[in-house]
Amino acid sequence: MIGRVAQSWWLMDCSLPDLNWARLRINANGSAEVLDCDGTVHRFASEDEATSFLSEDEFVPFDDLDEGTLPDGVRPPEGGSDTEIIPQLLVRRS
Repeated sequence: MIGRVAQSWWLMDCSLPDLNWARLRINANGSAEVLDCDGTVHRFASEDEATSFLSEDEFVPFDDLDEGTLPDGVRPPEGGSDTEIIPQLLVRRS
């Protein structure tokens, strides 16, 4: 297994108030993975390639969003496995 060095959550800002999440993981070898709401893991050679992929689909880092932009109580998905997380990646709120 590839060691993980970082993980971040991204939201598709054009779909708010619906929540369309993606998880970005950066691996110790510099590669990156994006998990999308379909449960697909997209693999990239670098973090830059992964963030470009996310940005092209209008995802923004959750930590960069202004609290006033988000519905109350929004938190990234939680779970011990992708199987637990995938059902939380798309939440219809509108």
